[in-house]
Amino acid sequence: MDMPMCFPCSAADSATYPLHWIYDVSKVKELLSGKEDCPEFYPTPSCPFYNSGPVGVQSCYGDGETFHLQLGMQLLASG
Repeated sequence: MDMPMCFPCSAADSATYPLHWIYDVSKVKELLSGKEDCPEFYPTPSCPFYNSGPVGVQSCYGDGETFHLQLGMQLLASG
């Protein structure tokens, strides 16, 4: 298991979750107005389907990935 690859995935999830699942391109443009060069860690959770908490935490998908990573590590350690 390539552990270093897990950390960028977690960081990317945390950085993008406020804008997850927004299908309306005009809505994304409106939200990012004036921030187009730096959409990561958008300050207001705007996903229409869920709110994972404050900016910088993992989404529900990141939480699931963390669980699977921990389970995989336990299985590897147990032989």
